[in-house]
Amino acid sequence: MGSRGKILNVPVSKLLGGNFREEIPLYSHCGHTGNFWSKEEWRDRAKELVDYPSGFRAFKVDLNDALA
Repeated sequence: MGSRGKILNVPVSKLLGGNFREEIPLYSHCGHTGNFWSKEEWRDRAKELVDYPSGFRAFKVDLNDALA
């Protein structure tokens, strides 16, 4: 389909019926510092992540940090 889009000068998404969504949800990573077993530090870390102006609503946590 890629070459058809080039020939017609149309995005492939248009050939497939149009865009499925306007935005794609993304996530960021949680920082690799602090005590991952401390409830207090998680409370503070969560507040910091939510308040960060990037606009992310989901965050990945690397379990290797907690298990190290």
